[in-house]
Amino acid sequence: MENDFPEQVWCKLKYKGHRELLIGVCYRTPTNNVYGYGAHKQLRDMIEEVSNRDFIFMGDFNYAGIDWINNCRDSCASIESRLFLDTVEKCFLTQNVKCLTTDKSVLDLITSTDPDLVCNVQVLGKF
Repeated sequence: MENDFPEQVWCKLKYKGHRELLIGVCYRTPTNNVYGYGAHKQLRDMIEEVSNRDFIFMGDFNYAGIDWINNCRDSCASIESRLFLDTVEKCFLTQNVKCLTTDKSVLDLITSTDPDLVCNVQVLGKF
C-alpha cells in the first residue's frame, strides 16, 4: 500500500487460479488526538487506492451516526462519518455487517468490492 494510514495490515491471496484478492484489517481510533484528523482522509484515500481491485476490508472503523442497515446517514452523523459513507458509496462497496456491533451502532464493518465475497456474517457478541 502506498497509503500510510497508521493501523492497517493487508495480505494478498490468489483465487480462481489467477485472480488476486486483497484482505485488509484496520482499526480507526475514535480519539482524534492519537493520529489527528488527517487519519480520516488517509483511511478514505486508502479505500480509493484499492477500490479498482478485488478486496475485503474489515475492522473497527468507529464511525457513529451511519445507519448501515438502511445505508444512510443519521442526522447526528459527524462530517467525517458522512465523508466515509460517501467514499464507500463512491467506490461501490458492499458493507456486509447488517446488525448492531455495539449497543446502538454498527462500528465494526466488513466491506467488499463484490457482495459474493462475504456471506453468513454473524455478530457473536462483545469481547
